[in-house]
Amino acid sequence: MVGFLIAYFTHPLASFFERHRLPRIFGFLCVLLIFSTLVLLILLVFLPAIVHELMNFGEKIPQWRGVGENYVGSQFADLEKRYPAAYALLRDRGTQWAQENFPTIAQRLVRWVLGLLGSVVGLASGLMSLVLMLVITAHLTMDFHKFIDSLRRLVPRPVPPATEKVALDVNQVLRDFLVGQLLVAMALGAMYSVGLALARTPLVIGPLAGLLALVPYLGFAFGFGVAILLTLLEHNDLRHLLGVALTFGVAQTVDGW
Repeated sequence: MVGFLIAYFTHPLASFFERHRLPRIFGFLCVLLIFSTLVLLILLVFLPAIVHELMNFGEKIPQWRGVGENYVGSQFADLEKRYPAAYALLRDRGTQWAQENFPTIAQRLVRWVLGLLGSVVGLASGLMSLVLMLVITAHLTMDFHKFIDSLRRLVPRPVPPATEKVALDVNQVLRDFLVGQLLVAMALGAMYSVGLALARTPLVIGPLAGLLALVPYLGFAFGFGVAILLTLLEHNDLRHLLGVALTFGVAQTVDGW
């Protein structure tokens, strides 16, 4: 299915080469070259930035943990002072629950680690599937006209014109929708990156939120939630939080137009 979708998007470029008396496989090779260039760009440009941000994040975890422990400790002390009986009851219940459930949680954690180690086999299988998908895509790109002709022959004789008109309309609407989604995702990623940079929030969130914007509401929910959390931990003031809220508010307003 994925191979067919890639061949479908490669078809216009392959047809361009075909009109200029060049093999259709050049269309697939161009798409593969563009995709490989994007992956290489991500590895050379964005990956070091992501690693840098993660290192900074790891260095600040002890500081954030200390702030959190102080805040939670002060809140618990205040609750104990106000409601000593209820606090003692909740503390005893919490201790009892932890003693009863901690072995089960530890066993689940061990099973998760073992499953993670076993995912190496899944990784190898994924690489094999990727190679197979590329081979299928190359064949479908070269024989796309034959594939469409085979589908036409499956349509009953009295209705080919109407069926072909509907298929062409669906093709145009689907292509326009996907191109529009890609343009919107890139624009949102740029706006998120600029706004979050001004709000002094990690830049990695901006492009990632823009990419997730391909799925409706997912990019906004993920980007806004993570940006608010990191900004609160980093700066702990209202000014930077307003900057994050303004960034996502402006981007969603522009997106709504």
